[in-house]
Amino acid sequence: MAIPLEYWTTGSYFLNLVEVACGELVQRENAYFVVSSNLDEATRMVNFREQTKWSDVSIGVPLLFNFFHGIELVLKGFNLVKGDKANHHRLTELAAVFEKNYPCSEIGKIINAYIGKLEETSPLGQFFKANGLSADDWYEAFKYPESRKGKSFTHIDLKYGSTRTVEFWKTLGESAVKLKVEAIKLSRSLNHE
Repeated sequence: MAIPLEYWTTGSYFLNLVEVACGELVQRENAYFVVSSNLDEATRMVNFREQTKWSDVSIGVPLLFNFFHGIELVLKGFNLVKGDKANHHRLTELAAVFEKNYPCSEIGKIINAYIGKLEETSPLGQFFKANGLSADDWYEAFKYPESRKGKSFTHIDLKYGSTRTVEFWKTLGESAVKLKVEAIKLSRSLNHE
């Protein structure tokens, strides 16, 4: 049987990726197009790939999958400390159990910013609204182009944000860091290191 520390450690791997990749995306100001001329097609494609590899068009959806998976593992680890083992991916339910066990925690505040009522102007809020989804649908919506029932997902709101969404990605990376730090603090307060 897994112990809470294994959940937190595995969750931190996913959050580390989000932290680093968001940093790269922000540093490059979320570039998603390249102006080039007098180049052959193959060189243009290589140039485009190199210039946009750290943009939301290339990594936005996987970044969000990794962030939400990190959240899931952090929540499951803390819930396991209290004897609550869940075998699902519904973050609102995991967060409700977590909040019952650890009311008003910083971890809960960080997570709620992404699974609670989202700003409709954020790429994530736009994505959920456009697809008729909630945070509980993350596991399927960030992994596949369609639901198990055959409903297509459009990921366009998570791509092509350019400089207007740099702040969103910066905040996501910062939230990954804060979540890891707060998880360490809480686990230490519970004598689980």
